[in-house]
Amino acid sequence: MGFNVTFNAPIAAFGATFNSTSDVGITRLQVGVDTVGNITTINNGAIGFYGFVADGNFTTLTFNSANNLTDGFGADNFLYTSAATPVPFEFSPALGLGVLGSVWLGHRVLKKKKSK
Repeated sequence: MGFNVTFNAPIAAFGATFNSTSDVGITRLQVGVDTVGNITTINNGAIGFYGFVADGNFTTLTFNSANNLTDGFGADNFLYTSAATPVPFEFSPALGLGVLGSVWLGHRVLKKKKSK
């Protein structure tokens, strides 16, 4: 027993605010035939966020039971995007030298303190 959510265009990331999940049955989230995981337990009356970024695009989410018990829960504020962009980080030689210099300086300061 469960329900499906189908998007008009492929998406790459999904999240929502949930209430009262997995308090009786364990709610599993699937993308196609792949299981993303079980939605964490969020107690009745409490609100929590559950989301994920996929390795590829998908159009259908399935919420169903992981332990054959029913689980009534609330879901709101569905968030999704068609392109999940990672936070860029570029290593520069100046940054590397700065880190090495900081480590060397910290080592010297500790060495001086130990010798006193």
